[in-house]
Amino acid sequence: ERPDAICCTYGCVQVETQRHAFHECATISPVWTFHQDAWSRFGVSFSWLAISDLDRFSVNANGDRLKDALKTLWTLLTAATLHLIWTQHNLVQYEDAGALPPRAWTELSFLGWMASVRRWLRLQDPDCPVRSSALDVLATLRVQGGYRALWTKYPNSLLLAPTAAVDRSHRH
Repeated sequence: ERPDAICCTYGCVQVETQRHAFHECATISPVWTFHQDAWSRFGVSFSWLAISDLDRFSVNANGDRLKDALKTLWTLLTAATLHLIWTQHNLVQYEDAGALPPRAWTELSFLGWMASVRRWLRLQDPDCPVRSSALDVLATLRVQGGYRALWTKYPNSLLLAPTAAVDRSHRH
């Protein structure tokens, strides 16, 4: 009944495979390129092969001593981004929403990742070595390419302590 049901949600003529929908579509691929640029210092890949097979996660010499932290942060980022892609796909496909502009993809992907990272950091023991390494990785990533602008725009994106406003709202 719907001959376009297997075609890309974003109007290109490609068949909507997992690989296309989550990675290769011209609407989607720039978000992965954005993150790839920031993580290139550590040799981390955002290829479809790496995303679809976590055992293929690898780093270069800059990332060797930080590999566990890098993999944790990368996994949180890819999960948050895949969730964003699928949520937006469904809004466009089934609720007639318009496609997000390119800048919104990168910002929402970044902010979703930061929310996941904040939660993960809060759940770790303060003296956990992977947590400490993750903070080192984040300090490096925050000055890379497009991340620098987003960390400047959202300076509290990794705020771990509750704010005064949150503290007041929980008092009775």
